[in-house]
Amino acid sequence: QAITWKDLVEDRMKNDLSHIETIARMPCPVLLPDKTMMKVKVPESAPKRIVFAGKVLRKHLSLTETQTCRGCLRRSRCKFFKAPADPELEAGVRHIGRLLLGMAQYARGHLQFPEAYPWYFTAAMLASARSLMKTIEEHVAETSSSF
Repeated sequence: QAITWKDLVEDRMKNDLSHIETIARMPCPVLLPDKTMMKVKVPESAPKRIVFAGKVLRKHLSLTETQTCRGCLRRSRCKFFKAPADPELEAGVRHIGRLLLGMAQYARGHLQFPEAYPWYFTAAMLASARSLMKTIEEHVAETSSSF
């Protein structure tokens, strides 16, 4: 059964959006190599979905897309630079999950090729990701045990 925004954010997190806001403010955690990095091949799953998950969350939280994109190291090679989120999409837990997946993929890329994928996650970003993962894990554990 899918976790709804109400289940996770409203009920479990008591509408404390600070951890979601922290990961939504960061540059999109995707592996977009430039021509000098083409020798480095790190498999990635759904970069477009990860990018637009961040955009949907920023829109939902009324965060400026331009500010996030302007500070991104990949802006010169990102085809989604400053592209708006689909106005019909509503923020959901799947968007949080996609950003967390992107963070995991980027971290793997950094471990394999640190020169190609420099570390940019701050302690606050990592703490927020851990907190969100813990909250999701607790919710899943409690709801799956009730079946």
